Amino acid sequence: MITEKRDHARDKHRRSPSVQVWPVVASQIPDLVDIAAECFPDWQPQSLDWLVMIDVAHIWVAIEGDRVVGFMIYDADNDYVRLRSIAVTKSHRRHGIAREMLDTLFAQRIFARIGQVKCRCREDRLDAHLFLKSIGFVYFGLEHRAYPGGETAYWFRLKPEGQS
Repeated sequence: MITEKRDHARDKHRRSPSVQVWPVVASQIPDLVDIAAECFPDWQPQSLDWLVMIDVAHIWVAIEGDRVVGFMIYDADNDYVRLRSIAVTKSHRRHGIAREMLDTLFAQRIFARIGQVKCRCREDRLDAHLFLKSIGFVYFGLEHRAYPGGETAYWFRLKPEGQS
């Protein structure tokens, strides 16, 4: 059932995006800041600084022409890949760009070794919940007081096709 849903979601959202997905370079960081500010109302620029400075996360960008139109931030644990953030500019949503970024993640050697992706999102981000479900993520738990201000986080996971 999940496989069928994922295939349907992939077909529904994939519109042959003319994007390329690459690791971020320093000159693209201001574009990431702009996209994050557009997509996440409570986001602060310093939220990205610690990830970049301590080199824990992998940051990839989706580029259309010469413009950054999306980004994805993830890191890896021994058991799973944690998708920390994925964002696409409002003008480029529903064109398969987020799926293209995730497909790039799935093609990485680290994903082949670990085999599943987990992410969490704020309780009030229903648009993010719907997006994650549309591309095959399933809800699996709550984390109370996960964010400053005491907000609850919903945890989602995605396993490659064929895994239970």
